[in-house]
Amino acid sequence: MRDILRQFVFDQLLRPVNSHRLTDDDNLLEAGLDSIGVMRLIHFLEVQFDVRLPEKEVLPENLESISAIERWVRLHQSA
Repeated sequence: MRDILRQFVFDQLLRPVNSHRLTDDDNLLEAGLDSIGVMRLIHFLEVQFDVRLPEKEVLPENLESISAIERWVRLHQSA
């Protein structure tokens, strides 16, 4: 999951100049992930990983890093 997520975020949502230096724990919002990117990311996650991510959980702490996003998705996969 992490590799697929990382590839989508770094290739589709962040400018290449920012993404090549980021680790899985770096803050994506500070790196340039904007509101349109968040919407695209949530759609991608729901389709790719067959989960439903509640709108009330679309919070910075769930989206701030690759690691945080992975934890959030896994939580809903097992639900």
